[in-house]
Amino acid sequence: MKFFMIVSLYSKRNLFLIIFFFIAAFDGFSQQARIDSLKQILENEKTDTIRLKLIDSIFYSYLWTDIDSALYYADRGLTLSRKNKNKYYEGLYLQNTSQALALIGNAQGAIKYAHKALRIAEELNNSLLSAKCFNALASTYEELKDFQEAIQYCRKSRDIGIKMGDRRSIVAESANLAFLYNSLNELDSAINYAQEAYKLALEYDKWDIDMVGSILIRLGVIQRKLGNYEISLAYLKKAVASSLSFENWVDYYDANFEIGKIFSILYQKDSCIKYYTLAFEGTQKIKYQRGMLEVSSALATIYKDINKDSTLRYLQLASALKDSLFNEEKLRTVQNMLYNEKEYQKDLENEKASAQNERKQNLQFMGITIFILTLFIFLILLSKVHANSKLINYLGLISLLLLFEFIALLLHPIIGNITHHSPVWMLLIMVCIAAMLVPLHHRLEHWVSFRLTKQNIKVKTLVTKPDIDKSTPEGDYDNNNSIHNPEEK
Repeated sequence: MKFFMIVSLYSKRNLFLIIFFFIAAFDGFSQQARIDSLKQILENEKTDTIRLKLIDSIFYSYLWTDIDSALYYADRGLTLSRKNKNKYYEGLYLQNTSQALALIGNAQGAIKYAHKALRIAEELNNSLLSAKCFNALASTYEELKDFQEAIQYCRKSRDIGIKMGDRRSIVAESANLAFLYNSLNELDSAINYAQEAYKLALEYDKWDIDMVGSILIRLGVIQRKLGNYEISLAYLKKAVASSLSFENWVDYYDANFEIGKIFSILYQKDSCIKYYTLAFEGTQKIKYQRGMLEVSSALATIYKDINKDSTLRYLQLASALKDSLFNEEKLRTVQNMLYNEKEYQKDLENEKASAQNERKQNLQFMGITIFILTLFIFLILLSKVHANSKLINYLGLISLLLLFEFIALLLHPIIGNITHHSPVWMLLIMVCIAAMLVPLHHRLEHWVSFRLTKQNIKVKTLVTKPDIDKSTPEGDYDNNNSIHNPEEK
């Protein structure tokens, strides 16, 4: 399943993967040489988007051989994506981290990072990233031997592949489902998914045919469980040939070990030893200690009644491998504890920084609110004194623009969360809000332009009226405030 976890993450359109596999095709290049080449390109590259893609390729080059280096590059990619505020790559590197943590047994961290990545995928409405997150969760639960939960996430990833018409993803997830159902001994479902994956994989071009080997192993294992040994051997021998053509030593080990199991069941010890030995050679190619332990234990059992020296040799090897793996598990446990503590401290720092940013933003909003209210109060006071009417009108329009833009600023993130930043829905909702606010804006504009200005004119009239009264001759008013004609006196 681990192999297909990688396969389902990429499409043929990814330029840098094509370059990577093109480099890998040259016989003279070793795995380390390819990694060194990618590192050199990374250090010389200036464009951050391309750097993010290169880091992703280096991460997958290390994933199955050097988890510590894989985690280092996942963290490096995550830091760079956050620095550039690139949400897609932030989600991608979160799920990359999830995969690496799952392989070292840190299920808690793996699930945590996968769900963080999934939230970003849902926020971006990115189906491809969602599929990768579901795939990472399926792999984590597979490592925990919770096959039912793994099947649920694997199905979700496969459904997205079907919806997007991504046949490569369908092949990968169908093969994963075949593995999971086989682990549950639900062989009917397992063989249906394996056959579907095999049929689709054969339709692919030379870049994708490497998936066939792993699918053939699935089919061989299922047929062995059904008791169809000849059919099983036919599938597994094809898988060996496929693995050799691609130098896929994981498949080479799996296929030969499964063939050895069949000959063990058939009591053909010579053939069993032959294929177990070939499987052991495959584990040595990739320094796969768990596989070496499994094969050496099987060889010790087979040699028990044949060759005591060989039995002793493989028992000693198995014992040494157990000690090595036990020490490795202890080291991994300590590393996981340290990693979890480091992530806890990092989360605390992020929460603190987030709280500070939120506080700063709230203070800014409060300042804007106070400023707008102060401006309105100032306008009202200004209208009650002798002031320029044009100035009042201009300041009134400025205050209204500030008010409505402030309302739009407050509503934008809320609308974005509701619509998942869909441009069409955000546009429609903002148009509806504008349709409600525009009439209100016109009413307030009328009030500012006419009411406050009228109030200002009234104040001006009251200020100038005493001067007019003083120009009237004294004594021209009687007690009844009527004007007398001087001639009548």
